[in-house]
Amino acid sequence: MIAADVEAYSVKAKAEIEARRKENARVKAEREERERIGTVQRISKNTAAFLAGDSIPFCEFEELCNLHGIEMPIQTLGSARKNVSLVSATSMHCSKGKNPKGVFVAARALNQALKG
Repeated sequence: MIAADVEAYSVKAKAEIEARRKENARVKAEREERERIGTVQRISKNTAAFLAGDSIPFCEFEELCNLHGIEMPIQTLGSARKNVSLVSATSMHCSKGKNPKGVFVAARALNQALKG
């Protein structure tokens, strides 16, 4: 009698665990899909803003450069991550120090890549 109860409990527990795993996998897949859609929308919004001449955050600019294969020197990238907050095709907002010239070169290259 006790063995049958233990066996029934074990089967029930395994079924509940499996149901929880399936639910977690479904929720995770939905979350990843929402994040992917959000990323695509964010990238297209920033691309349109950059082409329109508006400023975009440097982290988004860096992501667009990476997507289009535009590389910046590592020192330029480090100082830009630290000091540059906004970038457009013609200007940038730098918090302190000199404007990293490599960012202007990358902005021009990105502008050409997006237009042509």
